[in-house]
Amino acid sequence: MAGGLPGAALAEAVSRLHWLLVEHLATEEDLALPLIEKHITAAEWGGMIADSAGDITPEQMPLIFGMMVYEADPETVRDIIAQMPPEVSGVLGGLAPQSYAAHAERVYGTATPARIGTRDGAA
Repeated sequence: MAGGLPGAALAEAVSRLHWLLVEHLATEEDLALPLIEKHITAAEWGGMIADSAGDITPEQMPLIFGMMVYEADPETVRDIIAQMPPEVSGVLGGLAPQSYAAHAERVYGTATPARIGTRDGAA
């Protein structure tokens, strides 16, 4: 064991953390997003997204956007893309999905793993 958790215990801990995160994000969507929509302008939201994107290196962008496109609701993706410069949104066309598929294949053994938040494992 060498100071680490046995595989089953580690898997259980990660699974529990995953569902706590899913629950947290659902609560955020239910409680925080309505407040954001009510009290923050579209320009303020766009500025926050632009500021956040400043920390992403160009090499990371295709994978990050690929994850976003794979996991997110298509309408949400369209709304986010509308706030981004054209050169960034252009990455979403082919490179981002390909980048995520290659990453998922390495990590999960499939290019189409279960989506986060789906308990039944549907891709």
